[in-house]
Amino acid sequence: MIGKEIIQANTQMLEANDYSLKDYFDQDKDIIVPLYQRGYSWEDKNMEVFIKDIYNNDKYYIGNIMTLPNEDEDIELIDGQQRMISTFLIFCCLKNVYKVDYDFSFLNDGKKIKIGTRAPSDDCRILEFIYENDIPLRYTSRREVKEYKKVVKTIESNNIDPILLLDKLLNVIIVEIKFISTETDAHNMFVNLNTKGKILENIDILKSQLFKYLGTDIEHGIEYYKEGWYETIKEIKDSNTQRYFDNFNDIYFKDKKEKNIEKVIKNINDLESAKKYYDNFCLNSSHSNGLCRCALAVYNHSTSYLNDIYSGNFSLSVLDGYLKLLEEAKFKQFDVVLIPLLHISDNRNLRKFKNNYTLIHKFFKFILMHQEIMSIKKSSPAIYGNDFKTTGSALFEDKDYKKNIKEFLNNRLRKHTPEDIRETLKSLVIDHTSTKHARHIIMLLQGNIDIQYPVEHFILLNDNDPLSMCIGNCIPVSVDNYGSLDIKNKLIKYNQNKSTEPFIKNFLKYKIDDSNYRDIIEERNNDLIEEYVNEYESLYSELKGE
Repeated sequence: MIGKEIIQANTQMLEANDYSLKDYFDQDKDIIVPLYQRGYSWEDKNMEVFIKDIYNNDKYYIGNIMTLPNEDEDIELIDGQQRMISTFLIFCCLKNVYKVDYDFSFLNDGKKIKIGTRAPSDDCRILEFIYENDIPLRYTSRREVKEYKKVVKTIESNNIDPILLLDKLLNVIIVEIKFISTETDAHNMFVNLNTKGKILENIDILKSQLFKYLGTDIEHGIEYYKEGWYETIKEIKDSNTQRYFDNFNDIYFKDKKEKNIEKVIKNINDLESAKKYYDNFCLNSSHSNGLCRCALAVYNHSTSYLNDIYSGNFSLSVLDGYLKLLEEAKFKQFDVVLIPLLHISDNRNLRKFKNNYTLIHKFFKFILMHQEIMSIKKSSPAIYGNDFKTTGSALFEDKDYKKNIKEFLNNRLRKHTPEDIRETLKSLVIDHTSTKHARHIIMLLQGNIDIQYPVEHFILLNDNDPLSMCIGNCIPVSVDNYGSLDIKNKLIKYNQNKSTEPFIKNFLKYKIDDSNYRDIIEERNNDLIEEYVNEYESLYSELKGE
């Protein structure tokens, strides 16, 4: 059994007992999933493997669950909610879909497992709705409902006998490790067990490592921290929790040699360090714009997630546009720099941010221009290594933007040469699958960013005409309603719409007509390439202070 030696050494803190699943559910106690736990997150592959393992084995052991008695003498799950909810869903499917003749009263009319919510609502009744086979439409996208349906698909596709599956499920073995001491001791033991061989989500180990110290905070109490944790994980969303865990710890800790979970265990070692980490990590940080809000802005590509602290003649609209371009660029390696770049801890740092705003958005622009060439060349992200992490830590510790950006450019970025940029852009083929490159290049140069704009080819796209597939032939437009118009009629429509189409207006400055358009397209293509080279070089020199 995992952690056996720990259990034996701490018999006064916990007790371990094995049960059949039927006997465990049959206890006169409710099973509580606490508010701060992550939501149910099993995917189809997890459920299918789980059912097959149960069906193909007698008295299958589904692992340990860790519990803590609460003040109502119910069972509070510390670890194991994914498996417990999954078994509940299988029982419900056998009852509702296959009408297996069995007394399912041990599920307490669907109320056996209770999911914690911040306030009374139907959200906590999702398992009850499934049990009753009466699921409101608004819950059809919930993970629990999707996996309930996956049970049916697994049974059907694998020719599983529902009656035999029920018999096997009732007799699976589960080991309950019940903590009989304090909640702080429970979280401490949870960390020990899960760092000695058992693979668990890093975010769950972090939570228990924090709570085993935060639970001793007399001033606030553990419920205060649970509420903040719940709010943070809810906003970050399950799909980004590991991403945020990695980004945060790469920024927060200077040491880049140890794995992030090792740094967490090593450095969160008392109440003071736990409170400091928690304040930086959670959504409702004491910072003006904490790392969590900045991460949300980066992951969701919008500065609307930041607190409104930018008063006066100051707008984040330029950065907002760059964040949206980053969404298309899929440049997650740069998250670890962007998050501390946006981070503002107090009024002093706010003043520094405002004073350096022009420098910051030029740095954004330069990185986007640099990454665009990398993306066109399909360069591996691995080329960046740990360089971005080092810069992220430096920006978090010291808001000397000029110094940190200069150090990054001098020592951590391999600059493109003008010849490399020219060759890359001249060889770029803009067909219907790669229009984003043309949109990014033209928008970065003209400073008008709207990623919703489709790209219009002035000369109709033709695989046998290289000129039709160059950047100079591309124009971002708000609505692509020019279709297959001939050159003359297309230009008439361009002139009609130029007042509302900034990129068309810029295109028409070339005095193009139906007699010179091929020469003009080639000229524009060369101009855009040279403008890109010059802007890249100029930004690089300016950011380095040359």
